[in-house]
Amino acid sequence: MPVKIKKVKGKYQVSTPSKVHAKGTTLEKAEAQKRLLNALEHGWKPTHHSANDGDFLVKRKKQFGV
Repeated sequence: MPVKIKKVKGKYQVSTPSKVHAKGTTLEKAEAQKRLLNALEHGWKPTHHSANDGDFLVKRKKQFGV
């Protein structure tokens, strides 16, 4: 999935062939998002505890009755 950054009216747009992921962002944020999208495509998974099958989020929702 090639990620493209395009300048639109002084700001930047991040897109892939199937979706626009960001509109009107800064160049720094657009480049960071491009790196993130490429990493996700190549199998990277966040290591934060909420990413482990969503177990953390399920417990928090039960705790707060959401």
